[in-house]
Amino acid sequence: MLPTEARWLREALQGIDAQALSPLLNLGSSTAHFREVDQPYIDADIFAPLRARGIDVVHCDLKQEEGVDIACDLLAEEMPAGLAAIFPRAVLCTNMLEHVTSRPAMARRLAEIVPSGGLLFLTVPRSFPYHPDPIDNRYRPDVAELTGLFPGWAQVAGAVVADESFAEVLRREPRLLLRHIARSVIPWPRPGNWLSALHRWAWLFKPYRVTCLVLRKP
Repeated sequence: MLPTEARWLREALQGIDAQALSPLLNLGSSTAHFREVDQPYIDADIFAPLRARGIDVVHCDLKQEEGVDIACDLLAEEMPAGLAAIFPRAVLCTNMLEHVTSRPAMARRLAEIVPSGGLLFLTVPRSFPYHPDPIDNRYRPDVAELTGLFPGWAQVAGAVVADESFAEVLRREPRLLLRHIARSVIPWPRPGNWLSALHRWAWLFKPYRVTCLVLRKP
C-alpha cells in the first residue's frame, strides 16, 4: 500500500458512521509486522483510527501468521466457514485484485461477503510496476473499470491518487539504491522479483498511481 492510498482510505472511512463499519473485514491483510513495521502508515492512518472509534476489525489473509485472524483461500469453491460466521458490515480489499487468477470469481466472492446495503472499500494499482505476490495479472483499472466488476452497486467515492516516483523514494531512502541495482542484474533465485526490479526503473520519474473506490451493495 502507498502512503497516499492509506490517507485516502482514512478520509473515506472517517466519513462513515461507526455502526456501518463494525465489524469490518480486512481481506488480504498480510501480517501485523507488515501493517505496523514494514508499512507503519497502514496502521497509523487506517487501523489506529478505527480502533479509536471502537470499530472491530477482522484481518484475513491466505497465510496464518501473527496479526491474521482468519487464514483461508478466498477463491475456494465453498465460502470459507470463518468468513461466513463474521457477518461484516463493511469489507476492505486492498491491492488484491491484481494478484488473483480470476477477477470475476473474486468479485462474486466479495459480493457474497458484503451484506445488502454494506460497503466495499477497494484499491488496485493504476500505474505501478509488475509485482508478483505470488502472481501479477497486470490488472490496472481506472475507477470506471473497477466499478464495472460490480454492476448495480452504487459508487460512494472514487479517485485515482498519485504517490511518489521511484526517484523520490530513492532520494528519501538512498540505502535502497544498491540493493535494487543488485536485484535488477541478478535473475535468481526468484525471476519474478528480478522482473519486478527491472520494471520499477520505468517509474524512476513517473509517480505511482492507485485507483481507490468505495461501493455500496444494493
